[in-house]
Amino acid sequence: MKKPKKMLCRQHQLRIAYELKDKEYFLRYAMPCLIAKVMAHKLSEKEYNSLIKQFREGKDFSQEQLWKLFEYAMRKLLVISIEKNKIQGGKAIIDKETIKEYFWFKHPQAVLFKNTFVELCLVLPAKVIQKRGKKYFVETPLGSREIYAWEDLGIGDFVTVHYNY
Repeated sequence: MKKPKKMLCRQHQLRIAYELKDKEYFLRYAMPCLIAKVMAHKLSEKEYNSLIKQFREGKDFSQEQLWKLFEYAMRKLLVISIEKNKIQGGKAIIDKETIKEYFWFKHPQAVLFKNTFVELCLVLPAKVIQKRGKKYFVETPLGSREIYAWEDLGIGDFVTVHYNY
C-alpha cells in the first residue's frame, strides 16, 4: 500500500516549520480580506468585528488563527520564502519583504482569477488627497476612493490600499 503524499496546502498536513517575523505588518495587509469572507458568508459580522477589535487593540493572533483566517495567503507566503531560500535554523522565514512581495505581486494574480470584487481586492498604491474626520480620500491608479486608516495620515502621504483600508 502506498503512503499518502504530504501536502503543503493544508495546515494540519503542513510539515515545514516557519516563522512569521512581523505579524502586525502581515495583518495590516490581510485584515481587509476578512470583509470578503463576510460577504461570502464564511465569517459572521460579529466575528469580523471581534477580529478587527483584536487587531486594533494590538492583541496577538495565534498561528492557528492566522491559518484559519488567511490560509491561501499563508501558503503562498511560505512558498515564496522557500523559493527565496529564506531558511534559518530549519525554519522558513516569512519577513516583511516576503509579505510585501505576496501582497503587491502574487495577491493580484489570485484576485484576478477568483470570482470576487476585483477592484477592492487589489492592493494599490494611493496618494491621500483629502481628510474628513477619520475618513480619507485617496487617488489610486483605478480612481478615487474613500478609505479608513489604521493610523493618522497627512494630505500628500503615499499609502497602499486594500478594500477601504
